[in-house]
Amino acid sequence: MFNGSAINDTCVVGFDQVGFAMGTSGSADNFWTLEVISNGTEGGFAKRSSLQKRQAQGTEAILDLNSIFGSAFNLSLNDTLYGVYPNPFRGYNNSMLLEPNLILVDGSESGQTIPLWPALQPARGVNFIIAYDGSGETPALWQNGTNMIDTYNAATAAGLKFPKMPTAESFIDFRFNELPTFFGCYEEDVPLVSLVGSVI
Repeated sequence: MFNGSAINDTCVVGFDQVGFAMGTSGSADNFWTLEVISNGTEGGFAKRSSLQKRQAQGTEAILDLNSIFGSAFNLSLNDTLYGVYPNPFRGYNNSMLLEPNLILVDGSESGQTIPLWPALQPARGVNFIIAYDGSGETPALWQNGTNMIDTYNAATAAGLKFPKMPTAESFIDFRFNELPTFFGCYEEDVPLVSLVGSVI
């Protein structure tokens, strides 16, 4: 694709499978590899201090796996660490003009494990969102609202509409993390967001 049109007759297949998309969104090899290479100074997850389950054990083995994959499939280190997709937006605007591929990573690397970002785009006109969070940040393995808080902070910085979020402490104190909760009820011009949590 270039600027929205096909540039040749080659058909690219295999990218419309849910397993491929889930594998891309569930892979954090790049962070674990960066952590090993930097001796723990880089690659920390946004919520690592409060979320012990994300601390990978034996991350040195990741380097060996990356080497094996690279050799078996003739891939560079970067190709083994990221989801590489042909860029359907190539030529669409200046930032995408010459990019042949999209390099995708696990969304949780930004602290947002709920894929709310596409629903917040103004062109979609979304006014109601049901969000599910089973992250398990608390000792009882309930979520503590940090995914929603991180999305609120990112949306605010980008000028997107999203309901105001309480602190993580308030999420726990008022049991917003255990009971179905609606955010944005008394705000204008924001989507109404219903959060449903669960124990993992």
